[in-house]
Amino acid sequence: IQSARKSGIEDFNRAAYGKVTEKVGQTAPAEVGREGIAAIRQGVIDPAYQASRQNVRFVPDSQFNADLSKITGMVQRLPETERKAFSATIDDELLNRLTGTGNGMLDGRSFKDFESALGREAKKMHSSDPWARDLGLAYKEVLNSARQALERSNPSAAKELQSVNSAFSQFVPVRQASASLGAENGVFTPAQLLNSLKAQDKTAGKRAFTEGGAALQQLAEAGKSVLPNKIPDSGTAGRALTAAALLGGGAFNPAIPATGAAAWLGAEALYSEPMRRLLAQAISNRGSGYAADEIAQAIRYGMPLLGVSAAGGSSQ
Repeated sequence: IQSARKSGIEDFNRAAYGKVTEKVGQTAPAEVGREGIAAIRQGVIDPAYQASRQNVRFVPDSQFNADLSKITGMVQRLPETERKAFSATIDDELLNRLTGTGNGMLDGRSFKDFESALGREAKKMHSSDPWARDLGLAYKEVLNSARQALERSNPSAAKELQSVNSAFSQFVPVRQASASLGAENGVFTPAQLLNSLKAQDKTAGKRAFTEGGAALQQLAEAGKSVLPNKIPDSGTAGRALTAAALLGGGAFNPAIPATGAAAWLGAEALYSEPMRRLLAQAISNRGSGYAADEIAQAIRYGMPLLGVSAAGGSSQ
């Protein structure tokens, strides 16, 4: 049972991976944990990102200029150190690049360089310093506005750009959950994914998460309702000890193997591969007619439902 529970959480990880990779028309890797995260980044996200930045150009249109002006105005409320840092970064990483091209545009390669530079600065939003966090959020807003302008500048590639950006935005909390303390070898629980989604929600007052609208939140909440909140071990030792106790007990009470073993094997049946597949389908399609809660209850209380009596072993 422990082994099947562990496999259930691994299936949940693959379901989360699938939500990311389907955005760019790819399937989730078979690996889980650190290997799975690396496979998504190296085999899906990075190639899709590289391809989407080919043959595009960034044009700072009037909408982008208005967005940048608004963000700059908000930054003026920050202390002088943060204001100067913001101004210097925007000058170095964006305005000087645009001026240097001679035509006021950036090709795909230059835009990638700009994204990488501003992305590094945006990581300040995870700082414990509140002013640094606000500065990091300002950089992220500039980056989001620039990506929207890139889509407007390249209408024929807009769908591909949106897909890649959506895949990456969902990959971030999945990767963060995999890096959580307690995520054994990078395999995360639904609760750890929920915590990551909440931390990544930058809407005012965590509005998206509070209202249940954060990406992957429905999947994580469905998984949390039916899966354990920690990664179980393989259960090999537990099964061996249980089997030894049940079968060994038969030397003193011949009824034990017939009743206890039946209960044990029946519970194992509830954690069988077909049942796990059904449960995984229920989690991934919550709200689509699959009775995830009922299946979970059957698994949790499998032995009583089997009707195996510890005294007499009758089956209902």
